[in-house]
Amino acid sequence: SDLFRFHESGDIFSRNYWEKIKRVMDVNTDIKFMFYTKSVFVLNELNEVNSKNHISIRYSLDGSTNISLVKKCNDE
Repeated sequence: SDLFRFHESGDIFSRNYWEKIKRVMDVNTDIKFMFYTKSVFVLNELNEVNSKNHISIRYSLDGSTNISLVKKCNDE
């Protein structure tokens, strides 16, 4: 199957944009999607979205990442 990577650089800049991305991924199950993000609203849905076989999202960690927020979301 084909692979599509969102944002080689840049990020998911709004909830509205994120909802559109999810709709695109939901109707194109024959394509594998992957991307990295630092968007908090995506982090809250990471496990749910990643449970789909054709989607791979990774939360991007670097020196600017709010680690306590990542840990909080992982605990929930």
